Amino acid sequence: MNRSLIQSALCLLLCQMLVAQQVPTSGAPNQVQRSPTQDSATYAPRVLPEFVTIPKNTKIKYKLFNSLSSATVKRGDVIPCLVAEDVIVDGITVLPVGTVVPVVITKAHRAMPGAHDGAVDFRPANIEIGKNFRLRITDDVPESPEERKDSAHEKALIAVTAPLWIPIFPVYVAANLLFDPWGNNCKSCKPEVPEGKDFVFDACFEMTFYVKSAKTIRVADLPAAPAGSVLASFPCKSTPTFTKAVAVAP
Repeated sequence: MNRSLIQSALCLLLCQMLVAQQVPTSGAPNQVQRSPTQDSATYAPRVLPEFVTIPKNTKIKYKLFNSLSSATVKRGDVIPCLVAEDVIVDGITVLPVGTVVPVVITKAHRAMPGAHDGAVDFRPANIEIGKNFRLRITDDVPESPEERKDSAHEKALIAVTAPLWIPIFPVYVAANLLFDPWGNNCKSCKPEVPEGKDFVFDACFEMTFYVKSAKTIRVADLPAAPAGSVLASFPCKSTPTFTKAVAVAP
C-alpha cells in the first residue's frame, strides 16, 4: 500500500511540473517575446537624406487664393496661390499642400464698352525655397515620347518637301491678298461689337505648372506644412470653379 501511495504522489508532482512549463512566463498567452535589438530595428525612424533632387517636369497644382479680374490687376502684379496637392519626391514631401506660391500677371487690359473686352493672363514665378534654392517653374506642358516622335517626323517632312512648296509660297500669299478666297478681308462683313466685359478667374481656380529644370535642394530647407489656420482661411471648399465674364457698366 505504501508503494501505491508513493507512485500516486510522484504522478501528481510530475503533472504539476509539466503544467508549469507550458505557462508563458510573461503572463500574456500567445505573445511572441522580442529582444530589445529586434524592437529597435523594427520601429527605427527613417533617416532622411541630406539632399533631394526634384526632377524636371514634376507636376505642381496651384489654386488661386482670391479671385482675379482684368478690372483690378495690372501687369507685373504678383498674385498668391496655394499648392493644391502634396508634391512628393522619393517619399519626401518637397511642397506640402497649402504652401504659398506666386504667379505674375503678364497681361491685363480693362474692358471698355463698345471698344474691347477685358483680358488677363499670368505665368508662374520661381519658387524660393530657403535662402539658397530657387525652383524654376514653367507653364509649358511637357511633351510625351510619342509627341516628341511625331514632332520630329513633321519637321523632317517639312525639310524634305521644302523644295516643292517654297517656290509656290509667294504665289499663295499674293492670291490670298488679291482674291481673299477665305473671306478674311471681307469688307461687307459686319464686325462683332465687343460686349465690354472684364475677364475673371474665380477663387480656387486650379492650374497645373511644371518644374522647368531639375533642382537639388537641401531637405532641411524644404517648407514645412502650413498651420491648420492658414488652410482654414482658404475660401476653396470644393472643386475648382471656371472662368467667367462680368459686364462693365456703360
